[in-house]
Amino acid sequence: MYKILVIVSRYSRDLNDPGDFVTQLSEFLKKEYEVNVLAPHDFGLKFAEDINGVRVFRFPYFYPYKFQKLAYGPGILDNIKESILAKIQVPFFIFFELLFSIKVILKTKSNVIHSHWIIPQGLIGALCSAIFNIKHITTIHGSDINMIKKSFFLKILCKGIFYKTDYITVNSSFTKSLLNDFIDKKNKQKIKTIPMGIDSNRFYPSDNAKLKNEDNDENILLFVGRLIDWKGVKYLVQAMPRILNAFPKTKLKVIGEGPEKSKLKKLILKLNLKKNISLLGEIENTKIKYYYSKSDIFIIPSIMVNGHTEGLGVVTVEAMACGIPVIGSNVGGIPDVIRNNFNGYLVPQKSSSILAEKIIDLISNPELKNTFGKNGIKTVKEKFTWSVISKKFIEIIKSD
Repeated sequence: MYKILVIVSRYSRDLNDPGDFVTQLSEFLKKEYEVNVLAPHDFGLKFAEDINGVRVFRFPYFYPYKFQKLAYGPGILDNIKESILAKIQVPFFIFFELLFSIKVILKTKSNVIHSHWIIPQGLIGALCSAIFNIKHITTIHGSDINMIKKSFFLKILCKGIFYKTDYITVNSSFTKSLLNDFIDKKNKQKIKTIPMGIDSNRFYPSDNAKLKNEDNDENILLFVGRLIDWKGVKYLVQAMPRILNAFPKTKLKVIGEGPEKSKLKKLILKLNLKKNISLLGEIENTKIKYYYSKSDIFIIPSIMVNGHTEGLGVVTVEAMACGIPVIGSNVGGIPDVIRNNFNGYLVPQKSSSILAEKIIDLISNPELKNTFGKNGIKTVKEKFTWSVISKKFIEIIKSD
């Protein structure tokens, strides 16, 4: 029997936290195999517990525990940028992640390692694969590639990681193209494109009209994501005056937090849009579906900034699963999700005018909205549910 150790930089905090795609994938894989997870500890969390049938081990990396600042929150890269203490903790994090990986492999007798993100989990997975001579799968999500491309040392380090990796999975054709820029020919053969998926038991169509009547809103636009520069939210805000000229009762709901929030507030005030745009902040994961289902159109206006952009855009898949038509920028992994004129519109990045035009077009055409919504549900069922995605991972776990 395969016993899988999943090494990650974040995981569900407790039974009430549905977690992200790593949590959901692990819970689907445990239907076939024994799955154990190693994740960083955070203040107040247990060092070991079972969450929905998955045994979760958490390694401490700094003391006192309340000063652990590297993991969770906005993510490791953002934490390093914002906190000197987080920078100091990097070597401790890597050392204890390796130490506890070895301990958990010995304890659980794991024979497959699945590491998420190349640095540092891919490195830890490769070292453990070399020590125990067991299969290693590395999953790359996109943000890790951008960091590596800028560093000669990290590129060399990746060659060693890939040497002790049996399969390298990427979440989109865009992430694969980034990886192809610096991976050697032999290791290219190890690459498999497997997107992250969504839980169809959590994201599904609901009665949109009934939900909208609660607030008496006519046209509701939605964005969900971190408020950072490459998410391109300012271009969606700048599109609103033109949209309001055509449909004055349109409202934009923005869910998420981040460093761009103060700039967006100023832009909203400058354009006199305070009555039409709501910055809702962070919303509990369990409540996100309500906002998808209540919306008329979901927009992901991401842009390219210094090589950073959307690796895939799982929020787009979630919205589509709820039957909501989507509009997204033609950058990164978004075209892997949105087929132009089939389940949504693809628009050029940084073009508020074209974005407004496509939003107006969809609001004006209920039949097209309905068609995009139905085709989006079909796309998700065929390509992005965990029942489909987990089978692809199972294939490479079982392969020689």
